[in-house]
Amino acid sequence: YLAFLVNADATETVSVEFDGLPLDLHRWSVTLVRRRANELQPTVLYNTAHLSRAVKQAQKRPAGFQQISGHDSSVLKKDTIKWRAVALPVPDEMPIVAGRPYEHINVTDDQTDYLWYRTTVKVPDACSAAGADRTLVLEDAGDVMSVYFNQRFSEMKHGQQDRLATFAFPLPKQVYSKPGDSLEITIMSQTMGMAHNQRHMESYSRGLLGRVLLCGRDITKGKWHMQPGLEDEPDDFAKTQDPSTVWHAYTEGSRKSASMTKGHLRWYAIELNAQALLDSDNDSNNGALDSNAENFARYAIDMSSMTKGQLWINGHHLGRYWLRRAPEKKSYKPCQVCGYGGWFWPDNVCRQRCGEYSQQYYHLPRAYLQLPTQSSPNARNFLYVLEELSGDPAQITVARRVSIAPPDHDKPAHGQKPTLLVLFIHVCAFAAIAGLVGLLYAAYRNYKARQGYEPVGEQAQEQEQEQEQEREQPQPQPQPQQQGQGQ
Repeated sequence: YLAFLVNADATETVSVEFDGLPLDLHRWSVTLVRRRANELQPTVLYNTAHLSRAVKQAQKRPAGFQQISGHDSSVLKKDTIKWRAVALPVPDEMPIVAGRPYEHINVTDDQTDYLWYRTTVKVPDACSAAGADRTLVLEDAGDVMSVYFNQRFSEMKHGQQDRLATFAFPLPKQVYSKPGDSLEITIMSQTMGMAHNQRHMESYSRGLLGRVLLCGRDITKGKWHMQPGLEDEPDDFAKTQDPSTVWHAYTEGSRKSASMTKGHLRWYAIELNAQALLDSDNDSNNGALDSNAENFARYAIDMSSMTKGQLWINGHHLGRYWLRRAPEKKSYKPCQVCGYGGWFWPDNVCRQRCGEYSQQYYHLPRAYLQLPTQSSPNARNFLYVLEELSGDPAQITVARRVSIAPPDHDKPAHGQKPTLLVLFIHVCAFAAIAGLVGLLYAAYRNYKARQGYEPVGEQAQEQEQEQEQEREQPQPQPQPQQQGQGQ
């Protein structure tokens, strides 16, 4: 099993025992605990309250990036960009059929964010009545819903973060001509992850949970087809030329079309010029090199021209991207103040880079690239982008990292000399210790002298010699008094 142990108290650390393992759950933290079938006791995988030395070093010295330029051809071949809309599933091929929509997370089983719902109904008479509410209403749904009428994209709408919401989509008049016409409704449900560290996350539910209403008529019960996930992402350039898959050249017209149909998911395929990367390695002059990375530069993809989606390179998933700007500073606190305890509030969290993108660079692993070699000089690489909202793929670029923290943060690199500050601290510490030892030794000598064990200093020795000489000298005898004296 994999367990998430949450301490939602913002001030107190608690001690617990979980499956025989004693644990300290720090304030406002999540601890990940795993136990395999052959293990006697669970083990802690991660604790959000314990930042590694590497993470702390990265926070103090974040990586910088420099755009790659000065080559005859761009690293990304912008003239080869192709795009296509995400294909809707075919009803007969959708594997799940039920009498009503199923809950999203149980169906997808954490394998994907997306779940398709599809049903076919007769347009109710109420849709043509005067003053009718011609809408498709999804009650108690979340997190994101995209609706298609007769395979035509209508709109994408977001819910209320960590709460279920009611979605309303206008029914276009052009999708039917009269009541009784057949109407195919396709809904793509999308989850947005867990909202902070909620209690009882195991009961978290999403998808179509309430009623589905069309012009006020309840169509929840009926024949529903469901399918988790999108169609497989393309893994090579040959698939972009497959006649069964409709791809289009990316032009100015398609760019405007993408901006107008925000929320209509699109695939983009861009070829990457690996030779340009190799040429940039030679031009980097070790300025961006890790001493333990065999003199290879590190690269990242700048996604600042896109909005939200996922990335692949040669079939390898690079992760999700979401370009959101950090809120502008609205309080007296500086941007560098960090405090993660307690419920989220924009002015109480880490306020670095106010008003800038929280993240725009995404790591491009060198191991995922097919670099040209003598045996394979024409190796090709393709970047695939799944964009959920809108963006301009022609502005995506590749950047070189220009500041990298040492890989071993626990000890200095071989041959590295301490800085002047560290040397000064060491000297001061040594002088303080030496002074303390001297004071303790002097106090010890004084103590011994008071006990009569040994003299203290030259002055005490001289006093002792004078006392010895006085003892050796004869003492004067007293003279008798004469009679009559004093009378």
